[in-house]
Amino acid sequence: MVKVRVINGTYGYKDPKSGYVTPVKAGDPPIEVTEEKARRLVDVLHVAEYVEVTAETDSGTKHSADIGKAAGTTEKKASVEPASPKKLFEKLTPDSKIAEMKAVADLIGLKFKFGTTKAEAYKALAEAFTEAENADNAGRNVDSGEDAPNLSPEEPT
Repeated sequence: MVKVRVINGTYGYKDPKSGYVTPVKAGDPPIEVTEEKARRLVDVLHVAEYVEVTAETDSGTKHSADIGKAAGTTEKKASVEPASPKKLFEKLTPDSKIAEMKAVADLIGLKFKFGTTKAEAYKALAEAFTEAENADNAGRNVDSGEDAPNLSPEEPT
């Protein structure tokens, strides 16, 4: 089990003890979820971040859950570098969950119609990234053969 803090939107957290689903919003205390759910919330959907919680031992001393961190803190944010949409897309396959594809699509401003299949969504994402890459390459290779104009400021008359 891993502790995460919701940083964007609302997550329907199912309490393992009671079985009730509770909405957890950005700013609420951290929740404990499985490693798979934590990876999905943090790495794919970017709606949560990992947190580190220290635990007290029987002797009463505090030990940090992360060996590289100083003990004595009650809660710290783990540094997680957000992945670019291109890198997230590269991790997807045509069999990935539609929610994961929609999360990447939202990052680049691409919208899917209701009822879009996984295959259609993956194809649309692939085309969007191919078009963006082609546009980047075309912009870098433009050479008209003319010298660039002199853009110095004019002297007042």
